[in-house]
Amino acid sequence: IAIPDAYADPRFNQEVDLRTGYRTHSILAIPVLRRVPVPNSASKTLAVIQMINKQEFDGAIGKFDDEDIQVMETFGTFVGSKLENSTLLAPPMAQETEASQAFGVSDRTVQHRSSVKAYSEGQRDQVIQEPWPEETD
Repeated sequence: IAIPDAYADPRFNQEVDLRTGYRTHSILAIPVLRRVPVPNSASKTLAVIQMINKQEFDGAIGKFDDEDIQVMETFGTFVGSKLENSTLLAPPMAQETEASQAFGVSDRTVQHRSSVKAYSEGQRDQVIQEPWPEETD
């Protein structure tokens, strides 16, 4: 999505600009897509790369053009392949095994990480509610 004038587009939320005093002029948002389908996942989108306020060579703020879109789509393809091959998208069990083997991370650390992630994503029902056991030496 290329938006030449953010304030003229009804999809643009001005709240952050109003709170920070920043002025968003132009926006370019490119999806980072999966190359390989994932079972039980309807979404092909891994992430979104967003750029704001294109800066021209003379320092002026410009509008994103077709060349910018092409460059960012190519970059998005590169990022997508790296994300798909990383452990960031691996199921939690794979992360637990890898972390435990490489760094000696305990199961509780992995559970805590999952709990923090769920909380940050607004999935408070998945947050671990049990108290931490006392450590013994």
